[in-house]
Amino acid sequence: MFSIVLEYYVCGAWKNKGSAVCRSNGVRTDHADKQVLEKLPTIATNEVLIEQIVKRINNKKESDSSPLQHEYETLKKALEANHQKKKKSLVCTKMM
Repeated sequence: MFSIVLEYYVCGAWKNKGSAVCRSNGVRTDHADKQVLEKLPTIATNEVLIEQIVKRINNKKESDSSPLQHEYETLKKALEANHQKKKKSLVCTKMM
């Protein structure tokens, strides 16, 4: 005699923190997987959806790199200023 084991997808907060945070909202994996596999071809070929995803990724990339770009420009200016000071001091040293 063997028993059937049913697997469920559940809310991560419920699984980690319990019912005080969230209800389990369990969904059988066999049902969910079937639904996902049925919808995937439609989603994967939806031009509007693909464009929206690409825009979101590009916007996130720009917003993530913006602070780094600002820091780069600041450091570049500081480096140039130090380079100019070094040049001046070398010129002054040669004149003496």
